[in-house]
Amino acid sequence: MQQMELDYSGESGFTGIDFSGQTLERKEYENCTFTSCVFTDAKLLDCRLEAVRFVSCNLSNTDFSNSRLTDIEFIDCKIVGLTLFKCKQTVFDLRFGKCIIEYCNFSDVSMKRCVFDSCDFRESWFQNTFLVESRFTGCVFSNTLFDKCNLQKASFLDASGYVIDPRDCDIRKAEFSVPGVFGLLDVFGITIK
Repeated sequence: MQQMELDYSGESGFTGIDFSGQTLERKEYENCTFTSCVFTDAKLLDCRLEAVRFVSCNLSNTDFSNSRLTDIEFIDCKIVGLTLFKCKQTVFDLRFGKCIIEYCNFSDVSMKRCVFDSCDFRESWFQNTFLVESRFTGCVFSNTLFDKCNLQKASFLDASGYVIDPRDCDIRKAEFSVPGVFGLLDVFGITIK
């Protein structure tokens, strides 16, 4: 297993490296890409990541405690157990494309204009989350909670499986498509034929 010791700033990156179980503290990564890397149970503590792409990476139980994540993109990644509220900041600029997102906690943070494109959500939480103008286009949700979220102007076009209580979440001017929009009615226990 290769141990990463140096900070990195540049236009290339890291490919096929297994960082499982490693602790990386006070590192800075800027303008780089991690491709097919494994971060299972890795700890990136008090790190600064800016303009970083994760492509086809496994981020299962990766700990970003006290780290700063700015302009981060996750493409075709498996992300399990991510807890953003442990990061240094509470405002995030993140993009997710074709990711599997399981047991993640996106509570108590601001993710304005965040993009989730064709992601598969399982057992994840958005509670007191500011998601104005965020996009969940083509996402599939399974047992994922939206509670007391601001979803104004958010897009759920071609998304399915979400259950959002319109009494608890602000959904003004949000976009939904049929049949997914019926997830807004689940909380009322009605039957639609």
